[in-house]
Amino acid sequence: MRTKLVSARSKAGLQEDYSVKGAIRRARSGSRVESNESMLDSQGNVNAGSRKELVERLAGVIDDIIEGRIERTASMATSDEETTHEQERLVTAALADRTMDPNGAFAVMGETIGDAIWETTGRLGFARKFLFKMDVPRGQEGRFRVRQKNVVSWIITKDTFIPRSVVNQPWIYPEVVTIAGHVTISDNENATSPIEFMDEKFQDGLEAQMVREDNLVRYLFTQAAPVFNDVYTFTDLTPALWSSMQLQVQRWGLPVPHAVMAIDLWTDIRTNSDFLAAYEPVSKLQLIEEGRLGKLYDTEIYTDGLRYDTLRVLEPGEIFFLANPIGLGGIAEYEPLQTEPVSLHHVGISARGWYLWQSAGYAVGNSRGVCWGYRTS
Repeated sequence: MRTKLVSARSKAGLQEDYSVKGAIRRARSGSRVESNESMLDSQGNVNAGSRKELVERLAGVIDDIIEGRIERTASMATSDEETTHEQERLVTAALADRTMDPNGAFAVMGETIGDAIWETTGRLGFARKFLFKMDVPRGQEGRFRVRQKNVVSWIITKDTFIPRSVVNQPWIYPEVVTIAGHVTISDNENATSPIEFMDEKFQDGLEAQMVREDNLVRYLFTQAAPVFNDVYTFTDLTPALWSSMQLQVQRWGLPVPHAVMAIDLWTDIRTNSDFLAAYEPVSKLQLIEEGRLGKLYDTEIYTDGLRYDTLRVLEPGEIFFLANPIGLGGIAEYEPLQTEPVSLHHVGISARGWYLWQSAGYAVGNSRGVCWGYRTS
């Protein structure tokens, strides 16, 4: 499985459908000009003859996504070469398997969905993009070294209460928490739904796992941000404000490689000539699909606004500036995402599916590494 962007008209992937022309969005005026050239070349690059044109084309792509001319999909195919027949064979065998055998086709389908969720979470999820990840061997305790003295750390505990911890030793030990959920198929769905409905189950799994993990880490960011740094409110995002928020983290000797923002702030960047003079846009379709918008003042910009609505975690007008993962915090992973087939028939529910769970410890080890701002009306 993988997520990708497709034409709303043809339902084909943007890189496969050269009839998708897209548009150029003029930065200053915001006017939309239809293009006569294919949006992408054969290598998955946005077609543009200059940096200025690339910025305008990228603005057009993002606006097309927001306004529905380009759609976000989840494909059951593990690659573009996988045939429809192979997909149908896999799903048909799984739905026909009523044995609940841990080695049967239904269990294998659960593992396939779990692997896809795990891969997508690593590629799209904020938690695993912005925090350092360490694998904890069985029987050992996960811990993170704090490289700066007199810091305040925040950790997730089992009841999701987030305690503040003033660190006087060079290590923090986040508690192990389990993120769990069910992805179920009713007997009616099993009998009547088309093969493609398994893509919806993939989305359900992402909501159960990736979104919950990202929400936990976003909450850690909001708790850590006010401890040492100012929290900014604004009506418009400007270059001066951007630099001030960067400086909040940089003044502690921490680089700021990442900023993650709500998609509505994109308009502030696109319509400001000073922003555009410094903006370095992405050109690869794959990077756009992963939520990367480009770079401003040496900080990479990410957004969750190119995901499905149900997979977003940021509030409108919200932005975080983040230190590099080793100076910010981490995820101590005890058990990666697991799946197990389950039946609900024994409790009188006509459904079956898979139980999903993963166990890890989450911590922002250095509150100085987060600056938070948001738009006010």
